[in-house]
Amino acid sequence: MGLLMPTPVRNPKTSIYELRVRVPADLVEIARGKVVGLPVGDSVRQVTSGDAVKVSLGTREPNEAKTRHAAAYAALTSFWAALRNGPTALSQKQTFALAGEAYAAFVAAFDENPGSAERWQRVLRVNSAARAGKLNPLAIPDQRQRLKDIEARFGDLVSGLIANKGLVIDDQSRRNVLMTVADALDRAAAINLAKAGGDYSGAGTTAVYPAFEKPGTRSTGGGAASKISLVSIIDEEKRRRSLGKDAVGLNAKTEQKFRRHSASFTAFADSDDAAVITTKLVRDWMEDLLAKGRVSNRTVKDMLSSVRTVVQWGREHRPDEFHPVANPVSGVAPPEARSRPSSDLTYTLEEARRVLAGARNSTNHNTRWLPWLCAYSGARVEEIAGLRREDFFKSGDDWFYHVRAKPNRSIKNINSERRVPVHPALIDEGLIDFLDRAKLGVRLFTRSPSQDISRFVRGTIKIERNVPPSHGWRHLFEDLCTAAGVSDDARAYITGRGTGTSRDRYGRSDAMLPGLAREIKKLKRFF
Repeated sequence: MGLLMPTPVRNPKTSIYELRVRVPADLVEIARGKVVGLPVGDSVRQVTSGDAVKVSLGTREPNEAKTRHAAAYAALTSFWAALRNGPTALSQKQTFALAGEAYAAFVAAFDENPGSAERWQRVLRVNSAARAGKLNPLAIPDQRQRLKDIEARFGDLVSGLIANKGLVIDDQSRRNVLMTVADALDRAAAINLAKAGGDYSGAGTTAVYPAFEKPGTRSTGGGAASKISLVSIIDEEKRRRSLGKDAVGLNAKTEQKFRRHSASFTAFADSDDAAVITTKLVRDWMEDLLAKGRVSNRTVKDMLSSVRTVVQWGREHRPDEFHPVANPVSGVAPPEARSRPSSDLTYTLEEARRVLAGARNSTNHNTRWLPWLCAYSGARVEEIAGLRREDFFKSGDDWFYHVRAKPNRSIKNINSERRVPVHPALIDEGLIDFLDRAKLGVRLFTRSPSQDISRFVRGTIKIERNVPPSHGWRHLFEDLCTAAGVSDDARAYITGRGTGTSRDRYGRSDAMLPGLAREIKKLKRFF
């Protein structure tokens, strides 16, 4: 006669069901004090083992309690099996995968509100001190002290990562995970430091970290039956878009966003198998994001849209086998989101004049010229930052610059490629003299300049209102065009916006340049 499977136990005081299971006799001493992560609903709860294991199932509903109990008990028995088999040595890939989960969690948690730059500078300093064995200034920073400090700084997090996977790993594997997590959290802190300064250009997505696969679960087959992950779908879409002589490719920032949002869903689902995605699972993920309140409804809506797009790509790649009936994400209604008023996103004229006046005294090319170029074009700062000397040209008496995709330089969409007229104020400001001193084939500005601009606007100019330091010009330019009577077609073209009509696909030859120059000259100067 086999052993009976335990069932949920109802707590008489709270009426909430619990899992209560005695540890097998042969494991009591081995398991005592060990921490295991047990899935309960949508979360993983870390439980310390004694003579028994007890955890609340978080529900008073009997059927739901049975479902949760079964999942938690399965994870517990898997953990017991790992104890019996002895410590496992993790591969390098598994080590990096665990570090990647820590990285993704720290980037996602602070994406909406990263806090102050000082906070992340302090985190990086303490991380560095731990790795150098200098958390205690009186201790000798030898190898033993370094390992002790790294354990003190990152040990609890690593224990949680290992427990949540139901793993029992050897000492060397733990040391490897500690060191790799330390590196990953430095990466995350650097990303959050940039975001604290208003620089979201890096976003936080990285291809360094693979998805975690438990020992013994790696797929050995290929072909049609092999597992499809959201990451592999993005990789395939990127490959397809790069094919052909005139390929445009997948926009780098779009790719980063899709990878970041897909990673959030995969972490919630605790599986990288995109074939198991259901409408209910996606809805549960969305509601979990909303309930935690770490990101705005608008961001959740964007995350949902990203995953829906990636799944749709997968259906296009493998129409006969990957969700052939319908896209499961399409069945989830996005949350309502309240947009910030446009006035909150736009520089006032007084603020704009302060920034431009301050830029005149800057010796940093980013803060000297990018505000001026954005102010008189409404361009996205990344578009301007990618310009080289050869992108500027003269037609008749007027100067223009060409915003276009190049190797290592992407644009947002097909409407973003354009030739922008240079306002006379920029000529008088000395822009052409600046270009004459520039070298051909070299970027005029540094990559990801948003952090420089944010520090300049917030720290040097002291703009205290929460206007986006770079994107605020785009909103202001639109308003100035309206006030000056710039035609809607010219405004849409100069800013790289589509009108939604067939005109977006026609024309754009040299014949339009004089008209664009004429329209830009309608704008009044800031000074």
